[in-house]
Amino acid sequence: MLVCALLCLLSACQPAPTLQGFAGLAQGTSYRVSFHATEDDVEVGLLQQAIEAELRQIDRLMSNYRDDSVIQQFNHDQGGTAVEVGVEIVTLLRQAEAVAVASAGCYDPGILPLRALWGFADGRLRLPGAAAIEEARAASSIAMVELVDASHLRKQAASVALDLSSIAQGYTAQRMGDLLEQHGVVNYIVEIGGEMVLRGSRPDGSAWQVAIQHPSSSVDQQPWSRSVSSRRDARLAIATSGSYRHHLSVDGQRYSHIIDARSGWPVQHTTVSVTVQHEDAALADAWSTALLCLGRERGMAVAESNAIAALFIEQLDADGTQPSPRYVEAVSSSWRDAWSD
Repeated sequence: MLVCALLCLLSACQPAPTLQGFAGLAQGTSYRVSFHATEDDVEVGLLQQAIEAELRQIDRLMSNYRDDSVIQQFNHDQGGTAVEVGVEIVTLLRQAEAVAVASAGCYDPGILPLRALWGFADGRLRLPGAAAIEEARAASSIAMVELVDASHLRKQAASVALDLSSIAQGYTAQRMGDLLEQHGVVNYIVEIGGEMVLRGSRPDGSAWQVAIQHPSSSVDQQPWSRSVSSRRDARLAIATSGSYRHHLSVDGQRYSHIIDARSGWPVQHTTVSVTVQHEDAALADAWSTALLCLGRERGMAVAESNAIAALFIEQLDADGTQPSPRYVEAVSSSWRDAWSD
């Protein structure tokens, strides 16, 4: 009895937390939530309902795949008048605009006309002519959208159209973390479409571990063991952008789905993946796309000047001395300083 009483005193009579979670489909992709909490009053069913309601709301705001979304209603507007889009869209657009400026316009949330021209917006990939590319490029600029106030935007031309996909899923992951914390959960990992937010630890007290996927089609070719660990007292967002799966091939030439908004053409450099660690998931999402657009050489300089923790992976094609592609990594100084393996 004395031993039992002592053990109970040491543990404060609290049962060991267990891992809980749920998953589902949303925004054209899948999502997952894993967490543990010491409180008994975390109702998993209600938490899932709250998160799924938020996922639907963000989809209604920012999806380019539904004509009734707020962003698509703005895209269909003929321009000249202020359009109410809400605080969330304007806030994200301000963040995206800052990343666009830092990337010298390589990344641009106004790129939808170019994505549509190349067929990446509807999945019907095609190689457009130079004249059509130039016409779409002229309309693919955030500079042609006026941020009127905290909830209104105005186009300078009818052909201008916004694509927030490079920042919206990161924002979605961020909001999932917000809702968990509003329900008293501070030990969690959430993921949607590959964008992740994690905080705290696993039930056994160890950090959450996130492995970074290797861009090769066969992980046996060159396993990628690098991982990122969670932080105990703050959120960590992890976003990866890659050009190795979604592409167009014409006459042996491969065209990435990452389009340089300055030229209107898909990027041609050897960088195939960029992973970013950041405290803000929306910015992690936008920065990973922007740095992938720039490529390792220029992207590394931009990452260093903006203190972005970034991992670049380059694919070096096979040649006479190398029978198969090999992959080379480079990390920014902020990545080396981050809590990672």
